Amino acid sequence: MSIPSVTDKQQKGDISPSGWLAIAVATVPFYLKRALLLGQHDYIIWLTADYSARIISLIGVAMARRSGLFTPARPSAGIFTSILIFIGLLAAEFYLHAFVYPVLRVHFNYFELWRFPSIPNPLVRNFDLTFGLLLVAVSEESVFRALLFSLFERWRLKPLSVIVLSSAASALIHLTSGTAATLGAFLYGLLLGAAYWWTRRLIVCIASHYLFDLYIFSQ
Repeated sequence: MSIPSVTDKQQKGDISPSGWLAIAVATVPFYLKRALLLGQHDYIIWLTADYSARIISLIGVAMARRSGLFTPARPSAGIFTSILIFIGLLAAEFYLHAFVYPVLRVHFNYFELWRFPSIPNPLVRNFDLTFGLLLVAVSEESVFRALLFSLFERWRLKPLSVIVLSSAASALIHLTSGTAATLGAFLYGLLLGAAYWWTRRLIVCIASHYLFDLYIFSQ
């Protein structure tokens, strides 16, 4: 009887204890932070908790990579194709923001428990619009696209299931912001997931996520 190799175990979807720990470190801070910040209106406390949670999540992603959880299932798309998909992704995101999200706000805005606190200090606000939003894009795309895609594909899920499940996971971190924000995040996640599935270039998702958030939060 032959002993299964590491590759054989990966193909069956087996995950080591260190791999599960990495997944927990990468994902739990997103949800825990939301729960802890309910009712919190001090922007310094909010930013400290938010940045800390995202940095911990990125440590979890690094742990997952070290544990061998990242096994590419598809080759990366070419540069030209990736640029076209990036442009299409941005256009679709702005379309959702302009035409779909307002409808969600009017008809599906329930259970809004929490809002982002305002940042009156212009220096802190500019820092958050640059470093903060970049950290948002890098952390969320690294976890909800790169890591979860790799995890779900190890379990041989179909592409549509992978995209939908990763989008649902990313949408749930917006649950305390209400149903409209959660549904909107799910739709954005579908777009980002489709773009990542086609390109396998995380930079496409990070760049579009950052630019879109920069436009929204700088208004």
